[in-house]
Amino acid sequence: MNRTLKIVVAAAVAVGSVGFAWYRVANIPRERYMLPSEVGNLPPMYPATIAYEPMSAKGAIDLQDAELVVGVVVKGQPRAYPVQLIFMHEVLNDQIGGEPICVTWCELTLSGVVFSRRAGEDPHRMFSRSAMTHQGNLILIDQRTQSEWSQLGHGAFKGKLDKTPLTIIPSVQTTWRHWHQKHPESEVLDVPFADGPPYQYVGEKASFGVEELDLVIGIDSPTVKAYPFAELEEHPLSDRVGDLDIRIHFEPTAHAAWITDASGNLLPAVTTMRGAWSLFNPESGYYTRVRGEGENPVEKREASDRGE
Repeated sequence: MNRTLKIVVAAAVAVGSVGFAWYRVANIPRERYMLPSEVGNLPPMYPATIAYEPMSAKGAIDLQDAELVVGVVVKGQPRAYPVQLIFMHEVLNDQIGGEPICVTWCELTLSGVVFSRRAGEDPHRMFSRSAMTHQGNLILIDQRTQSEWSQLGHGAFKGKLDKTPLTIIPSVQTTWRHWHQKHPESEVLDVPFADGPPYQYVGEKASFGVEELDLVIGIDSPTVKAYPFAELEEHPLSDRVGDLDIRIHFEPTAHAAWITDASGNLLPAVTTMRGAWSLFNPESGYYTRVRGEGENPVEKREASDRGE
């Protein structure tokens, strides 16, 4: 696959309903989802992918403003991971300032999550991507024990390290323009595309209704709560989860949301589809904005997608 791979996030309104959905359209050579009967010689685990040297933002001349990135700041060093580059592998082992991290992306749930590789007793655990899915979401496999880890479950659910948690590193899923404006000194990871078709999924695909495709940003600290993008506005929203005062920020032109504490420190939160968040967090609460008289939530969602 060459660098013409394009990932587009678009909005859709269900005919005859007020449902609103975000979906991703990928220009890829063939369908990525397979049933177990179609597996053939498909490997149960794909090889680990190790990050290449990052380049400075000045060197990222072919990175378009609207391209989606997963941005993270570790030990004061910001780094952006273009989704179009990690898309082929979905699990990327990297380190920033000596801190081992794992950058993940699941196209089925539109979720980019960054974890510490200091999991269990291994301070530099190496992760690969499984060919299988768990509740329609990405599975990671650590090379040492072959334990299976859930991206949205944030921990191991099968194998020797069952029930071992993964520590989420705060990150932002946004556009390159928005990230670069916030972090002009940011590095950008440069990962060359591999030849051949992209990795495949095996298993049963989660089925979501139209409204369940809405993007939300969720937090579990310790109360579980999610904030649908369609309910957010540009000015920060103040809320309290458990004993923690938080601020939910939203930038509609970048299709991005992030959560900070009252002092402005970025908190570990996850952006994904509402249906996927509900599967892994059935006890979650959901924020609903109090609307003015005559205000239509569907119109607000459409306006948000247009960047108004």
